[in-house]
Amino acid sequence: MIRKVNVVVSNAGQDDGIPTSILREISYLSFLYHENIQKIKEMEVDGEVVSIVAEQCDHNLKDFMKN
Repeated sequence: MIRKVNVVVSNAGQDDGIPTSILREISYLSFLYHENIQKIKEMEVDGEVVSIVAEQCDHNLKDFMKN
């Protein structure tokens, strides 16, 4: 799975760099190890876009909650 976050949109138009919420999420997910938590494989910053590559899951939360 690749999640792309536009830094300009996340910062509400401010030029503050990468939002702390994104940095915090990456930090937590890279150190947590549990069968129900996705593992981050790679992260890349390309201009105004932060791409987070994580392992593929068989199910998503929306479908899981329907059952």
